[in-house]
Amino acid sequence: MSTERNKDVVRRAAETFNALDRDAFLANYASELVVHVGEGVDPVIVTPDQHWAAVLAWNERFEGFTESIQQMVAEGDHVFLRSRYSGVHQGEWRGVPPTGKHVEWDAWQILRFEDGLIAEERLQMDLLDLFEQLGAIDPPR
Repeated sequence: MSTERNKDVVRRAAETFNALDRDAFLANYASELVVHVGEGVDPVIVTPDQHWAAVLAWNERFEGFTESIQQMVAEGDHVFLRSRYSGVHQGEWRGVPPTGKHVEWDAWQILRFEDGLIAEERLQMDLLDLFEQLGAIDPPR
C-alpha cells in the first residue's frame, strides 16, 4: 500500500472516531490490533470491538471526546501521527472526579499497516498536562 493511502486511512479513522461511527471506524482496523500504551507497558492484542470499547470509555469520561490531527508523516508501512484530543471532563477518570472542565492534550502515535489496515498502534499521551488541567496535580515549578 502507498503511504498516501495509509494516511487516508488514518484521516478516515479520525473522522469516524469523532463521529462515533462504530462500523466505519472499525473498517480501518485489522482483525487483531497490537496496542502499546506508554513506555514500559507490555503490548496487548485487542479486537476491533475491544478497541471501540476503549473509545467509548474515553467518550463517557470526556464528553465530546474528539481527535484533531496536527501532523502526519508516513514511511513504508508506518504512519507517525501527532494529535490533539479534547473533551469536557464529565466522568471520573483515574480517580479524578468530574470537573466539568473543557480540556485538551497532545498525543503521539505510530501506526503500522498490514494489507491496508491499521494492525499496530503505539500511543503516547501527555497525561501530565491533562492531570494539571483537571487540577489533580500542581504544575512543576
